[in-house]
Amino acid sequence: MSRGAHEKDPPQELEQFRKLLLEFVRIGIYLKPAQCAQLLGITDRTLRDWESRGEGPPRHILPGGLIRYCRDEVDAWLRTPAGKRHLRRAS
Repeated sequence: MSRGAHEKDPPQELEQFRKLLLEFVRIGIYLKPAQCAQLLGITDRTLRDWESRGEGPPRHILPGGLIRYCRDEVDAWLRTPAGKRHLRRAS
């Protein structure tokens, strides 16, 4: 069975996705956990504690188990009652 002209091999698509994600991290759209913690003014440990309890800003688990946070989602979470409550307790 042949692939159509618009279809790409999965490894090529994965590599393109990886490059795009790295660019998003570089320009600050997606944050690494340490960057997210710094933005929130908390320690990496506090962010991990929140994650283990299912709390904190939404996170994305990418292929390979990488965790990233979307900057816009973190900003939106900060404006929620839960976000404000967590930051008061962390300070």
